Amino acid sequence: MPTVLILQNPDEVNPVQLDALTALVPGHEIWMTRDPVGDDLSRLKTVEISTGFKPPKELILNGCLKWHHAFSAGMDWMFQYDNYQDLPMILTNSSGIHAIPMSEHTFAMILAHERGLTGFIRSQSERAWQSFPPGSRLQTLADKTMLVLGVGAIGTRVAKLAQAHDMKVLGIRRQANKTCEFVDEMFAPDKLDEVLPRADYIVSLLPNTPDSRRILGASQFSRMKTGAFIVNLGRGIHIDEDAMIKALESGKLGGAGLDTFETEPLSASSPLWAMENVIISPHCSGFQPDYGYEARRLFIKNLERFVSGDPLFNVVDKQLGYSLNH
Repeated sequence: MPTVLILQNPDEVNPVQLDALTALVPGHEIWMTRDPVGDDLSRLKTVEISTGFKPPKELILNGCLKWHHAFSAGMDWMFQYDNYQDLPMILTNSSGIHAIPMSEHTFAMILAHERGLTGFIRSQSERAWQSFPPGSRLQTLADKTMLVLGVGAIGTRVAKLAQAHDMKVLGIRRQANKTCEFVDEMFAPDKLDEVLPRADYIVSLLPNTPDSRRILGASQFSRMKTGAFIVNLGRGIHIDEDAMIKALESGKLGGAGLDTFETEPLSASSPLWAMENVIISPHCSGFQPDYGYEARRLFIKNLERFVSGDPLFNVVDKQLGYSLNH
């Protein structure tokens, strides 16, 4: 019998969602496990539909899988396969479910920096009253300019929150002719160097694709405003980390909020840990209460469309490495 594989253990799956899923595919068995290879390798040949984070290579390469829905937005695992552009199954992702937590994480970092909260928290742990004399740094966001790299679902909500703070918003996206109501000016990626000097805040939300690697290097940091603040919630490979550290040490960069790094976990020897103008979080900006529930909810909506033959949401363009139709 054909199988739907959920890459989670049975106690992790909401019973109501499981009932809804089962009703949609009465001719399929539902298999729930985090380790299908160790559980029953031969059973993978019956799997036509799967969902979860990273699927095992034995499933991807066995030629039986028709569709995989990823719990993540990024499809980094896809690039480990030669000729990944030619993988025969449909791939969809969970782009869109991260917009609220990641946009809030962005502004948590920016506001903590601009309102001096990181310093106040350090002083609080020492029971020290840290007063700020006139002229010291307690900045506001109003009338500043934000540059959003990657105006997808997350970038759109970041831009919305920026406008709510009376900021001007510039955007970089591959489809530069596709407007966004919260972005004042939209640009193609080849305009990045031209736009960077205008931004007080640069927020990178780009997916991991071959052409996004180290898109921010020494040349780009040299073009930024002195004192600019950078947030990276996309992937660590977007930034030349050594060049960023030099820009932070020289004062060219005013600070950084970093959730992703070139190597994770971040090495204990990294100078970033000791920088008072750097905020570090452990690749958690997309986390939210019951993340799995939200990802399964999107999978079930897509399963309805798969069964009825309608076009799916969030189909991954294998040439680009991310989805265009949210």
